[in-house]
Amino acid sequence: MKKSGEFMKKSILWIILLIILTAIIPITAGIKQETVSANTNNDTNQKSEIIADIELTEEEKKAVISNVMVHISEDYSTECKKALVALCKNNALVQKIKGLETQSVQISKYSDAFYNELAELLKEDETCISLNGERQYIPIINISPGYIVEDPEYPYITSVACPWDLQSPQYQKSADYKCGISINGIESLCSLGFVKDYALSYFLPMFSIN
Repeated sequence: MKKSGEFMKKSILWIILLIILTAIIPITAGIKQETVSANTNNDTNQKSEIIADIELTEEEKKAVISNVMVHISEDYSTECKKALVALCKNNALVQKIKGLETQSVQISKYSDAFYNELAELLKEDETCISLNGERQYIPIINISPGYIVEDPEYPYITSVACPWDLQSPQYQKSADYKCGISINGIESLCSLGFVKDYALSYFLPMFSIN
C-alpha cells in the first residue's frame, strides 16, 4: 500500500507538470515566433527565400529518409515523424550548402512501408528551420539527461527542460549525454497533442520555424 501511495503521488506530480507545460508551450512558442519575425529585416527574408529554394537530389532524399529511419521506428507518432523528416532534411541542406556529401547510414531494420511513408512526408515537407535567415546544422540525440546539453560547437542550441526523458527506460543517470535535440522529447510533446512546429520551436527557441 505504501508503494502504491508513493506511485500515485509521483503520477499526480507528473500530470501537474505536464498540464503546466501544456499551457506554457503554445504561449512561449508564439512569443518567440513573433520576436524572431519582428527582428528580421528584408535582407533576412530574402535569405530565407533563397535557402528554401535549394533542392535535394533523389540520392540525397534517400539519405535523408535513411537517417530518419535510424532514429525512429514505425510506431512513433506522425507529428514526430514529420519533425524528424524536417530536421534531417535541414541537416542535408546545410551539408549541401557547405559542399559536403550527405551520407546514407546503414539501416538494421528495413521496412518498405515505413520508407514509403517517410518518402511521402519528405515530399510534402516545406519546413524552413532558420536562424537569422540562415540554416544551421541541428544535432539529434535519442534522449537527454532531462535537459538539452549545450556545446560551444553548437552555440545556437540552448538548454531547455526535457523532463519526459527522465521517465524513459533509456534514461541512465551516469551516461555521457551529448548536445542535441531529444527525439524522445519530441515524441513526448507530439504524444501530448502538439504539432511538429510547436515541438521544434520548444527545442529550438532561437530559431524561426516556417
